[in-house]
Amino acid sequence: MREREILHCDINYCYAQIEENRQPQLKRVPLAVGGSAQERRGIILAKNPLAAQSGVKTGETLQEALGKCPSLHIVPPDFDRYDGMANR
Repeated sequence: MREREILHCDINYCYAQIEENRQPQLKRVPLAVGGSAQERRGIILAKNPLAAQSGVKTGETLQEALGKCPSLHIVPPDFDRYDGMANR
């Protein structure tokens, strides 16, 4: 019997990295993919390393994240694009 192998991939940065590839200038700013900053609702789905350095965490509210990093640039998720990237 073959031993079972488990592969774990941490893709916490994935959505943010896709957005950085779409808009390279976002690589130079704290970036998060999440809900609507204008409507002040939602959570952080992904963040780049600059946002993480400011203490931004996946799953926290936008308000919490903006409290830690007032210069955080929040982009809405584009699930159709992310799904298309995965199915290439």
